[in-house]
Amino acid sequence: MTLKDIAVAAAVILQADDIEYALTEGDKTDFEKDGDLKCMLCSANLAVKEACADGFPILREVEAVAENKRIPLSAVPNADSIKSVVRSNKRCSFCVDNRGISVPRDGRYTVVYSEAPRDLSADDEVTVGVFGDKSMLAYLTARDYCLMTGRTDEAAIWDQRYVAESEKRRLKVRAYLPAREWR
Repeated sequence: MTLKDIAVAAAVILQADDIEYALTEGDKTDFEKDGDLKCMLCSANLAVKEACADGFPILREVEAVAENKRIPLSAVPNADSIKSVVRSNKRCSFCVDNRGISVPRDGRYTVVYSEAPRDLSADDEVTVGVFGDKSMLAYLTARDYCLMTGRTDEAAIWDQRYVAESEKRRLKVRAYLPAREWR
């Protein structure tokens, strides 16, 4: 899905036919001229960033080499936070500061980190965590758009829809129980 797809979905649920038409049928140069389109795309960008920060992060893995018990931060490009450091299929203790990632000993490690979302243009592909989808991002986009345009009562409704959907997805993850074993 692209950022424009999320903005179109938000325009549909807000019943903003002019914005929907401009995003699907309009000229790409209209994005910079029309204030409503610019506001909708900005809202979609904010929604993607908030979804990543709210528990649907983009997780990446990278192989890195530690020298002097330290992995340089340049080995984990665009990292927002380090989730784990693994060596020989076992998690290791680590500490992060401005000098790098401190590990117990030198060698090769796998670093799992969440990626900081970046600003996207209308045709860029959106990547969010496993449970984030277009409908949830459309609710967030609609909420942000309503807040930017001064419709706070309507923004509260879209915020409630997003919270309900995200809680439902979080409960699905937590509610998993392994199959019972009979011995």
